[in-house]
Amino acid sequence: MMNLSNKVKELKRHKKYKKRKKFLSVVWSLVLVLVVLLMSPLYTGGGKVNLKSTDNQSVVSGAEVYKISSKLNPQTGFMVSEFFVGDKKDVDSVSADAALSNIKYDYRSVVQHGGANGISKMIKVNDHYFVIETKGLKPKFNVLRYDIAPELINSKIDTEGFQKDSWLKFYTKESDVEKDASLQASNLRTYSKHYTNFILKSYYKVKTQKLKQVQSLEDTIAHNEKVLDKLRKEKALASQTQREEIDDQISNMKDDINTDKQNIRQIKKEISQLNGNIDAVKRGFKN
Repeated sequence: MMNLSNKVKELKRHKKYKKRKKFLSVVWSLVLVLVVLLMSPLYTGGGKVNLKSTDNQSVVSGAEVYKISSKLNPQTGFMVSEFFVGDKKDVDSVSADAALSNIKYDYRSVVQHGGANGISKMIKVNDHYFVIETKGLKPKFNVLRYDIAPELINSKIDTEGFQKDSWLKFYTKESDVEKDASLQASNLRTYSKHYTNFILKSYYKVKTQKLKQVQSLEDTIAHNEKVLDKLRKEKALASQTQREEIDDQISNMKDDINTDKQNIRQIKKEISQLNGNIDAVKRGFKN
């Protein structure tokens, strides 16, 4: 009887322990969830911002919005971000110009920490470039999110690729943004120069890539010409059957060299056009 009584008591203690363990497990789970929510940058409580990126940055067909740069004056809480609208791989593309001429933008700025979102102002340089100035940012705001919504100026005009109620989201981290203690509000003329510099920088980047292509092709031609000389020498000592095989190799090598030379001429023509564009932009900049 004593053994049975002890077993019953032990069973009761085990059940109590099991219930207590289950309760503590639930409590710790809730605590863990709360800690994650408070520490996570994805927390979207009051004064915080959702860091989910926008899948599609398209405005109209053939034109997307790109954030080119952001600068922050940490002393005044003033930030400037500049945006390009178009095809970043081909800044000269005019395929979307007609559609972009019928686009305006709604916008807002949201900070992750600090409550106040700051006061923002958009300056539209042209259909391909705009700037957002934001003032009143408090230290340790952590992340500033720009919400930008393209809108039609005239809803009766057919604008290819336009999506209504589409908010584009761009982020600037306080820890990563370029700091400039002299940064202050500017004007349309200054930002127009920034746009010009962006276009020139794009031209120079493409030009550098094309010059590298030319150099690579010239190196390939030089190598192939050495191989040709070697094949000609081998042919002089080869049998009739071997000569036929070598002739085929020589013919193929000559074709490759001619193709590379044609490509070089085409690329140099494109470089010449780029130089013309660069000169034209510089002249316009000076004027």
